[in-house]
Amino acid sequence: MQIPKTFDEIRNLFEGDRLTAVFAQGASGAFVSRIAGAAFGFLSQIVLARLLGSEQYGVYTYVWTWVLMLGLLSTLGFRKVLTRFVASFRAEKEMGRLRGLIRRSTEVVGGVGGIISIVGITICYSFRDAIGTSLADTFIIGFLLLPLIALVHLRKEALTGLRCVVRGDTPFRVLRPFLLIVLAGLAWWTWEGLLTAAGMMGGTLLVLSIGFAIGTYWLYRHLPSQYWEANAQYESEQWVQRAFPYLLISSAALLQSNVDIIMTGAIVGPEAAGIYKVAARLTGILGFALSATNMIVSPITSELYTKGEMNRLQQVIGWTSMVGFLFTLFGGAVLLGFGPFLLGLFGPTFRDGYAALAVLIIARAGFTFAGPTGMLMQMTGREWAASKAFGLGALLNIIANLALLPIFGIVGAAIATGISTLTWNSALAYVAFTDLKVNPTASHLLFRFADKLAGRAK
Repeated sequence: MQIPKTFDEIRNLFEGDRLTAVFAQGASGAFVSRIAGAAFGFLSQIVLARLLGSEQYGVYTYVWTWVLMLGLLSTLGFRKVLTRFVASFRAEKEMGRLRGLIRRSTEVVGGVGGIISIVGITICYSFRDAIGTSLADTFIIGFLLLPLIALVHLRKEALTGLRCVVRGDTPFRVLRPFLLIVLAGLAWWTWEGLLTAAGMMGGTLLVLSIGFAIGTYWLYRHLPSQYWEANAQYESEQWVQRAFPYLLISSAALLQSNVDIIMTGAIVGPEAAGIYKVAARLTGILGFALSATNMIVSPITSELYTKGEMNRLQQVIGWTSMVGFLFTLFGGAVLLGFGPFLLGLFGPTFRDGYAALAVLIIARAGFTFAGPTGMLMQMTGREWAASKAFGLGALLNIIANLALLPIFGIVGAAIATGISTLTWNSALAYVAFTDLKVNPTASHLLFRFADKLAGRAK
């Protein structure tokens, strides 16, 4: 993969069916969708924080984090199974197996999500007085949308497997925050500013219903015509076996990415969780370049590894790492400079999150330098290695939060997240080096560049 030097070479990157063309087309579209999603997400959080106030916003954030985590867990690992097998079944023209996978995953995940929803609503209603009316009502409405979270993400991964990355990403990442802004504005105007966390959770339920309908329509529209003529073939035992390690991975990864917010809300309070969530949300923007390219690279990685084209795999992974790292360095510098101003947009109280923001930026830089290690493990059949690393990271995160939150508050949560993230990512980078013989870090291209300079010097 050569760096384009002329306009014609840049244009050629986006033409044809070559691997570079597919990557360039998909990555550019995913990058744009991630920018739009980040912009709408950032704006929606500002609107919600301003209209709800720090206390009600903290309640909304705390409940949303719980429901989002449980909703993603209820997918039972089928998300990555869809990404991997939809791509392979499509390439092999196995329409019967493709139809069976999409149908069975929808049935299982929808059923599990519904059961968790009923149990959660029952518990919250039974202990409503102990939990508090505002928090309990918000949780009850939140559990209603839990199955939708799971199903929306199933549609997303199926569309990604069909190489419809942007459309798969749009309902949850772009449309959801955009519609939340519209609904929040209408509600504020109609009710003259009397907004509550429970009311906005109800708006989120409506928004996700629309997103699921759109995602389902796009999925059925982009399925091959032969799909509708094939009889569904079920390989439930094999799919469950493949999904189980992904379930372990997703469970550990979700704990890793959400336990800091949950523990902050439980130990310090929902309002502190809301402030920390804003800081984490801002630094999360730094990772969308890597995550956008990951969406394209994941099916390509699976194909290249299956074909044994390790040199091309190294090139793709190397460029992915470098793009993510450079974006993080530039974006991190901007966030450090404008952090107080950006946090102040949410309200004066949120400026208290600047120190946590700085720590999270440093952790994010280390994370993106290590490269797409989790995706690389999952797309090359090393799910168990990933699950062990994620599990280690989640355990470290819990222990570090227990130790640091009572002492340092939300800064302690940020430090705990940094320690655990760098630990599991470093462990997976070591596996990639020793087992796959692939350098997943941004150092790959740096070494190549240094070698070329040394060669020219000679």
